Amino acid sequence: GMHYEALEIFKEQDVTGHSDWLRRSHFYLGTNVYRNLSLYTVDKKQKAYYQHQMEICRDSAIAYAPDDVILRAERLEDQGKIQQAIALLSDNLPDGLTTHEAGLRYFILSEMYEKQHQNGAQVKYLALSSIAGIKNAVREYIALRKLAVLLYEQGDIDRAYTYIHRCIDDAKACNAR
Repeated sequence: GMHYEALEIFKEQDVTGHSDWLRRSHFYLGTNVYRNLSLYTVDKKQKAYYQHQMEICRDSAIAYAPDDVILRAERLEDQGKIQQAIALLSDNLPDGLTTHEAGLRYFILSEMYEKQHQNGAQVKYLALSSIAGIKNAVREYIALRKLAVLLYEQGDIDRAYTYIHRCIDDAKACNAR
């Protein structure tokens, strides 16, 4: 939740001369910081500025990792090409749930299916993302929390209760805000 502080740290970093992987990671971080700032601002001018900066950062990240499926899919999604983004993300999905990328790809797919009001697919990919997060010891996940809310809304109170308490326990364990 400390977006402005994250932005200041991002701006202070100079990645000139570093590896393509580090540069991609740096600009991907910038993409996410600017995306979050654009989501939470109410000022239309400021929102447009943050969205523009987000696109610049994402394009820079793609320049260092042109084969990055996640970055390319997010760009397609932001352009309103959700079906193309889903197809791109769905191609060659990780068969195991043991990588951070698997969890991220499944979560992004769940978000896209949510926008299309495809509840069944959203639940499926939230579950897969949650499993990947747990297997990778990611304790600040959002997928399991969103899955708990969806299950609650569907009347599956017991599982929703179990999942939300797992989220609370993990958040406490890692001092998440």
